[in-house]
Amino acid sequence: MTDSLDLDTLANLGEFVSAIAVVVSLLNLANQVRQSTHSFRTENFARALERIATTQARHVSPVGVQSVARHWSNFLSGNAGTSPAARPHDKE
Repeated sequence: MTDSLDLDTLANLGEFVSAIAVVVSLLNLANQVRQSTHSFRTENFARALERIATTQARHVSPVGVQSVARHWSNFLSGNAGTSPAARPHDKE
């Protein structure tokens, strides 16, 4: 009878140890998911900032703004597609 008690005690102890191992494993998994999510968000934020910077550099450069303004002005004044020499009002 004492042998079965010892085997029951060992079985209960093994079950307890395996339950603790499962909890530690789940905590480790939760930590890895949290770190992965943080890394993913940081990477996406960096990509978004890079795209914004590229777009602003492409569309907001002083030369680009002057060029767009000049073409828009030419379009509104009816001189779109003409050379500067052919525009008499620009010489005044």
